Amino acid sequence: MSQVISLRKLKHLGFIRGLRWTMSGDRPIVAFESEARSISPAIYAFVVEDAVVYIGKSTGSFAARMLEYQSPTQEPRRTTYKNRERVKAELLSGRRVYVYVLKAEYHEWNGIRLDIASALEVPLMNEPFAKPIWNGRAK
Repeated sequence: MSQVISLRKLKHLGFIRGLRWTMSGDRPIVAFESEARSISPAIYAFVVEDAVVYIGKSTGSFAARMLEYQSPTQEPRRTTYKNRERVKAELLSGRRVYVYVLKAEYHEWNGIRLDIASALEVPLMNEPFAKPIWNGRAK
C-alpha cells in the first residue's frame, strides 16, 4: 500500500520552504521566502499542511514558474490552472499551502549536459515514494 510522500524526506534531501500561498480577495497569491526567489533550475513540491501533493520542475526561474501558477493563462484542463484551483480550494478550507524547492543544478556526464530537475522529478513521484495526488498519476 502506498503512503503519502514525506515532507520530512524532502527536507532531508535539501528542499527548503520556497513560498506560502495566501488569499488576496478571491484569488490565491504567492509570498516568497527571500532566498528561494533566485533558485533556477528547480524541482518543487506543493505541500498542503504536511502532505506533499504535487511534484514539479522548472528549467527556468522558480519565481517565474510560481507566478505562472498565481496567474495562469491556460485552459482549465492544464496542470497550472488545475493546481491553482486546488490551492484556492485548500486555502478556502482553512488549510496551509506551501511550496518547497530544491536547486537542481546542471551536471555534465561524458560531454552530455544533464538536467537534474528532470532526473529527480520522476523518482520523487514513484516508489519508494508514494505518488503525489495532484500529479495525476496516483491511483
